[in-house]
Amino acid sequence: MKCIFAAVAGATLSSILLVLVGAGWDLMDPMLRERLFLASLNGLFAGWLLGILVHFLGKKSLSRALLIGAAGGFAFASWFIGGLALAVVGAAIMRPFALKAKPMVVLGLALHLLPAAIFFGMRANWEIVPLLPAPELSNATSDQAPVDGSPDVVLIVCDTLRADAILDPEIPTPNLDALRARGAWAPFAEAPANQTLPSHLVLLAGFDIEKIGMRGNYSRWPASGLLKKNGNHPLASRFFEAGYRTAAVVTNPLLFQIKEGSGYQEFEEGFETWHGLAYEDSFVAFMDWARAHSMVGFVSNVTNPRFLSYPLHKLLDSDARRNYRVHYREGERTTDASLRYLEGLQKDDRPFFFLAQYFDPHSPYVPPSEYADTLATEAMTPDGYGRSVTDAFHMRVSLRDDLRDEVVADGGARGAYLHGLYKEEVAYFDEQVGRLIDSVEASGRPTLILFTSDHAEGFGEHRNVEHGETLFEEEYRIPFILAGPGVAPQELQQAPELIDAGFTLLELAGLNTEYFDGRNVLTTDAIAARPRLTVMIDQVALQDGPWLLHATMRYDDTLPRLPNEERLEAEPGVYDLEAIRLFHMVDDPQQNENILQQNPAQVEQMLAVIRERMKMDLYPFIPPRAFSPKEMGALSELGYALSEDEDPE
Repeated sequence: MKCIFAAVAGATLSSILLVLVGAGWDLMDPMLRERLFLASLNGLFAGWLLGILVHFLGKKSLSRALLIGAAGGFAFASWFIGGLALAVVGAAIMRPFALKAKPMVVLGLALHLLPAAIFFGMRANWEIVPLLPAPELSNATSDQAPVDGSPDVVLIVCDTLRADAILDPEIPTPNLDALRARGAWAPFAEAPANQTLPSHLVLLAGFDIEKIGMRGNYSRWPASGLLKKNGNHPLASRFFEAGYRTAAVVTNPLLFQIKEGSGYQEFEEGFETWHGLAYEDSFVAFMDWARAHSMVGFVSNVTNPRFLSYPLHKLLDSDARRNYRVHYREGERTTDASLRYLEGLQKDDRPFFFLAQYFDPHSPYVPPSEYADTLATEAMTPDGYGRSVTDAFHMRVSLRDDLRDEVVADGGARGAYLHGLYKEEVAYFDEQVGRLIDSVEASGRPTLILFTSDHAEGFGEHRNVEHGETLFEEEYRIPFILAGPGVAPQELQQAPELIDAGFTLLELAGLNTEYFDGRNVLTTDAIAARPRLTVMIDQVALQDGPWLLHATMRYDDTLPRLPNEERLEAEPGVYDLEAIRLFHMVDDPQQNENILQQNPAQVEQMLAVIRERMKMDLYPFIPPRAFSPKEMGALSELGYALSEDEDPE
């Protein structure tokens, strides 16, 4: 055993030395805790393996065991030659130097506790985020010169922002309040879907939700060619072809991590510069380093890589930590990237169209320290939970599961606390978007600013937390503010739809709106509002005046089927449409009383409107979408988890 303890000491000390000198590590994120933890494991693995070897080869010398153990720490690192030389010396040495057995045994035993000491005694780095470099601002030009006096256009989209959040007196939003005071605004606008991909595609492609055929983040995705056959001409392309410079900073990875060669309609079409804030996967790089620079990593790689990567992933890169790191102060990185591009765009005489897409306050809710504990106070903390980010993560997951399983009827204390965290993130976001607005105003250039969101968020209302689960108003009512030249301060009398954002900007900039759905929000007050349609997978909602109707809508490919029953293809116009809920939103603003049975005529009238809209539904013309495990994992990490009875296709 003495040889084993000596070999453990040698292997551990050499492994730690390699970490401290930075051997083989060139990433932005130092990951010192993780690398030291791996080094301590490597010391135990190499030490026991080589110590046993020394013992059974009859080389029962503590000094030999120490040297050969150290060689094992070096050999599978960037100092391979040094490790090999040390091993040769250790094996060939004729007169080993003397080592006292008792101190060596104590040291070897103590080093067995080192992995636990590192794991519990060192804090993981949660603030250094390895952001990949941004592309340079492109300076492409179109053949068309912009019209003299054309305004700059800035479109700001805040992912997952409820309309009521920026009107809540409890939440400090001075920058958005100031923008609203000088512009046209509505208490709420309505999103066409309750998830990111379809809503953004409607906004940027300029087609109503049924004309893109998309229902949710897991659903079918239309090809660019298919939309163009129907005359589609995306928003950014129209600005670019009119002589505008076009650029975007996009934070939600779903909008830029599109499968290469898929043919899907891309969000970036028409943008000269498209910067998706992508992050280096530190853990993948860490595992590559472990396999190349440690004996334990090398052996794991030639047997089964998961023997090492799976437990390390669970220990060192938990879901809560991974999500926290990327999203902590994310709005600051979005604004910083936007300001760099705006600085370049504002030096050009040509007008520009710029998109800033923020991910705040999408879950996980991780307000910075200066906003933490202001609206989610210690007194609000639910029983059984702490106040760490990992507690908030598990609270969110458990509440979603309990609501789905009907264990609870509403969000209760957990929903209120999570809503408080969300509000703190909204306050932080206001600070960051204020920096962007200040830059626009300081330029002195005439600029249209339109601020909105893609969908909203629930906190236990109607058995729902987060979004993607229901078609109640907490999931689709979003903010809408328009300010700039030609926009008089006013409260809009009609609730806009998200599709109206692009149409309004095009008209105010004097550009062509042919084949672009929507209406100019500044000229619609004299026109009757159309019934507003919102969709999700297998459901639609229609709001017509005070009436809100929910209905299931399933093509043959998504109808319930027996385990051995053949899946049918979706056919145009062939679907099952069934009303399931009806609410009067004036008499019942919380939508608690289903009055479907009492109003058959109203139900049939609204179903007829849905059928008319669905004559243009592109869904059955789009092939099913296949998901790789990586794509499913990315969606799950963003909170889009399928329930047991759901099937993406």
